[in-house]
Amino acid sequence: MRLFKLALISFVILFSIITGIGLLLPSKVIVSRAVDIKASVDTIYHYTKDLKQWKLWITSLQSSNIDNPLETKMGKSTIRIISTTKERVEGEWVEVNGDKQLMALSIIPSNQGQAIVQWQFEQQIKWYPWARFSSMVNDKVIGAMMEQNLANLKAIAENAK
Repeated sequence: MRLFKLALISFVILFSIITGIGLLLPSKVIVSRAVDIKASVDTIYHYTKDLKQWKLWITSLQSSNIDNPLETKMGKSTIRIISTTKERVEGEWVEVNGDKQLMALSIIPSNQGQAIVQWQFEQQIKWYPWARFSSMVNDKVIGAMMEQNLANLKAIAENAK
């Protein structure tokens, strides 16, 4: 019985310490990438305004059959475009368990027919220690995917001239 009490008290103390450290980590994680594209804002907007065009530059959507230009499934996620303007496309990626990431793709005009495309994901992290600690790898996992897809967008937009 004493050994059980010691194990229980040790577990509670250890869990409290780990939770306390986890609460020191940010509750919101933003992963952002940008690329310069030598193409007009109109050309870039054409490829970013709806999911049917995303299929051309997002690797994991290329084998998908996209019927709705504003919503589709990608693996276990549902992608929705919420709003579009010539300078910004906003959307959300919703997991099966309800976790949501907000997405914003900004097209910033530059000089001489160039533009900067900045893509970011924002995620609210729950208080659970494992959720806070696992969020530290978001930049590595999501960032690599974003860089590859932005490189694809750059190649397609620059060749569309």
